[in-house]
Amino acid sequence: MKVLHMLSTKQKEEWVLNEYDFYPEKIETLGSVKKVTCNQGIFALKKAKVSLGHFSFIVQCLHRLTEQHYPYILPLCRNKYGDYFVPIEGDAYYVTPWMEDKVEEKYLPQWEKILIEAMGQLHKKSLGVETNGNSAFSLTPPLLLRRWKQRVDDMEDLRNFAKSRDIMSPLEMTYVKHFEWLKEMATRAIRFLEEWDEKVPEGERRTVLCHGAFTERILFIQ
Repeated sequence: MKVLHMLSTKQKEEWVLNEYDFYPEKIETLGSVKKVTCNQGIFALKKAKVSLGHFSFIVQCLHRLTEQHYPYILPLCRNKYGDYFVPIEGDAYYVTPWMEDKVEEKYLPQWEKILIEAMGQLHKKSLGVETNGNSAFSLTPPLLLRRWKQRVDDMEDLRNFAKSRDIMSPLEMTYVKHFEWLKEMATRAIRFLEEWDEKVPEGERRTVLCHGAFTERILFIQ
């Protein structure tokens, strides 16, 4: 592989486009994403927001889900060498089909139920996913407990901040009104996790892929 050094963002993107044999007719910058219209169609060119090693793990998980015919994911496009991403100077650049944002999709009947079922399928199909001993991809009960307890503290800070304002926004008023109920739900989740940690031996614990940014949009990517 050719070693590249000190390339500009534009040079990196041109390198990636060449890896896909794209000959752009138009390139639009939409936030951190490049919308590429070319001879092969319309695509999104993105730089991964995680490390190269982390993104490699994500690609492995996506490949496994695709083999198991899990439909609710946006596929990664292979480049002309059959790779799912292009590594450049420690970053990972990848390409997906362009998807227009369709706000009306979330108003389809029972989309909440469909979303939950899709999450359940994700967990089922990724059961026993291997992290190759990398703790960066594993969430242990102690780590989760610390994170959840910190979030309860953050919730309280947010509530106190909202109440300290002279005039609260409608969202802040709703949050303050339902704060005790939200805190009780969070406290119950922490208690259940502690009980599970005590009762289930470490050797019997199952691992699954947990998507941290699940949205209704992925339900319509087939």
